[in-house]
Amino acid sequence: MINSFVNGQEMLGLISGNNHVTYSAAINPSSLHNSKNYLEFNLIGLGAHVNSRNIHLDLSKTTFSELISGTSNLDLMDQIRLDTNKRTGIYNNFSITLPSISYIHKRHAFSLRTTIREQFYIRGFSGELTVFMLNEALSYTPYHGKLIQNENVKMNAMVWNEINLGYSYMLRQEFHHRLAIGLNLKRLYGLTNLNIQFNNLNFTPVDNGTLAIHNMDMTLQSALTFNPETNNFEFINPLIKGKGWGFDIGLTYYFRDKGYKKTYNKRPCEIPYQDYDYRIGFSILDIGAIKFDQNSWKSKNFENGSNTWYGLNHYQFNGLNNMIDSLNQNIFKNEGSISAESYQAYLASAFSIQADFKLKNGFHLNTTWIHGFQYNRNVPLRPAVIAFTPRFEYKHFEVALPLLMYDYHNPRIGLFIKYRFLSIGSDNLGMLFNKTQFKGFDVYASITFRLKKGKCGLFSRKSEFCPAYESGMTRNNKKRRKW
Repeated sequence: MINSFVNGQEMLGLISGNNHVTYSAAINPSSLHNSKNYLEFNLIGLGAHVNSRNIHLDLSKTTFSELISGTSNLDLMDQIRLDTNKRTGIYNNFSITLPSISYIHKRHAFSLRTTIREQFYIRGFSGELTVFMLNEALSYTPYHGKLIQNENVKMNAMVWNEINLGYSYMLRQEFHHRLAIGLNLKRLYGLTNLNIQFNNLNFTPVDNGTLAIHNMDMTLQSALTFNPETNNFEFINPLIKGKGWGFDIGLTYYFRDKGYKKTYNKRPCEIPYQDYDYRIGFSILDIGAIKFDQNSWKSKNFENGSNTWYGLNHYQFNGLNNMIDSLNQNIFKNEGSISAESYQAYLASAFSIQADFKLKNGFHLNTTWIHGFQYNRNVPLRPAVIAFTPRFEYKHFEVALPLLMYDYHNPRIGLFIKYRFLSIGSDNLGMLFNKTQFKGFDVYASITFRLKKGKCGLFSRKSEFCPAYESGMTRNNKKRRKW
């Protein structure tokens, strides 16, 4: 089994505030009750993330836009720099959030969110293997006669659709305290998937056309949208190659020193927003998997391959199938096979703790910790995130400054700005200021329309509070009321 899902973008500006619960429910489904709005309609959201652990582009003599557009007088490949002391990790995520909605009324909160996501990652390449691949492989003469050893090399490409139905219930309401519980139920549709894993990959480049394989163990799984005979992109029916289920579950505790007031308003728009002094949440995320069973296949017996392969400099691979057949013939002595079988791709599970503190004059401080875990050996490990996010909220305006540690070793700073219906942010703002290196980027945006709590337009009525709760009792009162 090959691990398949690895998240790389958390959108901290969106998930930490109280004006974007369609997104914050993705980190804790009970956070729907955080909302300052009784109705949110997300028209569209976009997110893009690229990160490299040990590879970067040298921009000391050119710019990134010039390299990509081809207007630079320098070659793109010549500007790649590598830290050979680290194993290679390259991550790419792209997401589109389609029209989505959230609705809150009294103790109940609902959300419906639809997302299309793309993911690609490479992990586990040793520094030597990365240098070999980046320098035209067998043509790199300094590595001729050099033994290159690798274990647990993984490559994955995935596109899937996620329909997320969320529900949160205010489980307990007391004068100073509230406790909400929430659940996200996810229907998953796999559109395309390709997994390649080398448990062992040990070889020696002999010369420009000869490769001595000492030990190769390879596993492949695929349910493709492109044609494996030609590698050309084309829709292969059916469009949906697999289906599955997933879920999140979470709790959020709220405290308000002045006490929460019970209202008798019937219409959702009449119920006012009552802020908290602090809230603390805990959630378990992404338990589930997709079962690919349409146009899906798995490899068998691609194990303990060893041979010397001659004439590689004159060999041309015509499509993925041709490459696999050539490996089977030349390395595995035709003992391997490809069979039409279903397989499962697991979500990258994690637990998360969130805390949000109301300061003064619209300022808040949010802390978020996300840590991946594996409940069986086939579950991929999600990169960890520790973030401190100060933010300022005022009417239609909001700004946040995420300070985070990605995967426990990569410090970053971000920026998020919201004005009315438009939100835009990044969890890796350093990419804009580093003029000498390019290791990736992170950006996200959304267009969301909101109807605020306590406002019904021309038909507003004054909020009706229960008189018993208007005395403003503090936490020093011995008698605490619940309702």
